[in-house]
Amino acid sequence: MLAINLLGPCPSARPSCWSSRYRCLVARWDQVQTQATFVLGNGRLASDWLTRPALGLDKRSPCSLLGDAQGYRQICDHLKRIEYGVY
Repeated sequence: MLAINLLGPCPSARPSCWSSRYRCLVARWDQVQTQATFVLGNGRLASDWLTRPALGLDKRSPCSLLGDAQGYRQICDHLKRIEYGVY
């Protein structure tokens, strides 16, 4: 399994026109997309999975949980369960 290490505060980057909250969301999205591609086998399945309700996430879509650290942890844990077949 690929390591996902963005569970704490998002790393600060040089100032830009995007807010730090948005940059954090994009970084989380990229990491989850990469991990889901690894677990599910291809990028199209991973993209579909990110936008559809998941039973293991109380019928919420993974992309709806990326806004905060707790939701991000839930997604990472859910992907680990899928990978190891403990769904």
